[in-house]
Amino acid sequence: MGAFLICPDRVSTPRALDIFVKKGFSEPKIIHLHSWSIYVYQKQWLEEPNYLETADSLFFSVGTVFYKGADYQAGLKLIREDFFKRTLDPDSLIGSFFIFVKNKDQIGFFTDRAAIQNVFYHRKTRVISSSFLAVLVASGEIDGKQPLNPKAVWEVLTTGNLIGPDTLIHTIERYEPAIHSDLMGIPPIEFPTPKINPEGESQSDPIQRQIDFLDQYFGQFGEVMNRYGVISGLTGGLDSRLLYLLFKPHVKHHQLHTTSQMAPTTEFRIALKFAQAAGEAIISPPHLSPEKTDQTKLLSFIRENFYFNDGLIRTHQVWLEEIKGKDYLKRLYGDLHIGFSGVGGEQYRNSQFLLRDRYRFRSWVWNELIFRYSGDAFSSSWERELFVEYLQKKIAELLGIEKTSAFITRYQIMRYFNEIWNPANRTMRNNIENQLTFFLSPFTDHGVSRRAYALVPYLRGGFDVEMEMIRRLAPELAQLETVYGFSPADRPSFLFQILPFVKRVLGLPLFNRLYYLRKRYSGHFLDLLLLKHPGLCPYIERVKALGMPLKIDRLAKNDFLAPLLIELGFFLTEMEESIDDT
Repeated sequence: MGAFLICPDRVSTPRALDIFVKKGFSEPKIIHLHSWSIYVYQKQWLEEPNYLETADSLFFSVGTVFYKGADYQAGLKLIREDFFKRTLDPDSLIGSFFIFVKNKDQIGFFTDRAAIQNVFYHRKTRVISSSFLAVLVASGEIDGKQPLNPKAVWEVLTTGNLIGPDTLIHTIERYEPAIHSDLMGIPPIEFPTPKINPEGESQSDPIQRQIDFLDQYFGQFGEVMNRYGVISGLTGGLDSRLLYLLFKPHVKHHQLHTTSQMAPTTEFRIALKFAQAAGEAIISPPHLSPEKTDQTKLLSFIRENFYFNDGLIRTHQVWLEEIKGKDYLKRLYGDLHIGFSGVGGEQYRNSQFLLRDRYRFRSWVWNELIFRYSGDAFSSSWERELFVEYLQKKIAELLGIEKTSAFITRYQIMRYFNEIWNPANRTMRNNIENQLTFFLSPFTDHGVSRRAYALVPYLRGGFDVEMEMIRRLAPELAQLETVYGFSPADRPSFLFQILPFVKRVLGLPLFNRLYYLRKRYSGHFLDLLLLKHPGLCPYIERVKALGMPLKIDRLAKNDFLAPLLIELGFFLTEMEESIDDT
């Protein structure tokens, strides 16, 4: 629900416990079990305990988990009851979570099958936690400074992601159920995994089958959503609209929000127009961008956000931004307690504009995952080849395909985005906001995302499937324009119609070079930020001092990735007592 730390009994880790204080948690429930000390923290904005304890059993959870339509506390009791009776239905578990179980002398755990909930561990010191920073500081207290992971740093700075099990620290891993057989000797409790059918649904209307399943999914916890209240973001795109149209029939107690700017953007105006047409009020708390914030306030804000965001550096969770901070979220949520995100909606369209059934694996990794965002940022061709190989092998292992495979299929690429990219980047938000209250990205839930694989054969034209889903759910609202320049009721613009074919003709290398030149080649965000706030310059110098085989000056001109340089420098500086970066 909030957070947890497990460390060897009779080991003092006061600095690790202080991490949770800096995050804003209250005093934990402390449990001594076998050779472990377990610290369990409740969510910061809720009073509901996240543990159940008897004389011979212990049951606690972190993250968000709802079960069989019950509210959180009743659902936790139902999970425990069904688990001990061996009648637990994994398909009725909604959310991203970690659940620890002790029954008499037996201990175990299970996580959400989409592997969204973060669990980190340090093998030598036997420290386990939902917090990366807590594991880093605890292992540093027990075992001395921990070595930086150079390839993980390269991955963050050139892709904006960090795929598990790697973390920025060589000796700390993220638990990945696809490849880890246990968690520091604690066995996982396994459930049957539904069979995936990449060939598509056999029935005549696969799109309606998806809509019906999603309606059933939201219906499972409609009463829960109404009790706690839902807040969901609205952009100018398709995913947030689809999410709203799916949950609205089941939730009266809800609120839409969007992000305002000093000068309203086209996306803001489109979101506002959609909300008005739907008869919804929409909120947009004011906020300041980093370059418009006073330097003293900005540095204080960065430190607070660093701990709140657990020191995790990702492009979709940039904690330089005020909107990623706890104070902003408090203004946003108000008295609502379930946050929604439309992340994962891309599974209902061919968002990568890929038409071929398979691609050269190495070419796909280099062009689609690296060059597309950072160009050739390596100063050494040898290190570049080493990095591509490292990333390819890691992806292959998590997908369960041969590491030496020459090709990757379109179906496997969709699996990459659902099963690897989401936990490596975008659903990091689940973990951050779940420290405060309940947070879900419904499209990424295991049952939802895996069922979407049946649509792979139909995702040829780009937006067709998702647009058709919106047309069926709300024909009138489907008339409203999106940020793409067309409405779901229309055909996509000519540009979006031909893009898949252009990409097929040009091939991945040339297409992504053109994309990079148009989108990422040069920018002034970092220059302007450092000019306004010279106090941030030491963090850039701290990164340069690592002596990595990366063209840091080129990355600094990349507005998409440049904020990560400051965040990495801050991480190295703030955690210098625990990190060996020599």
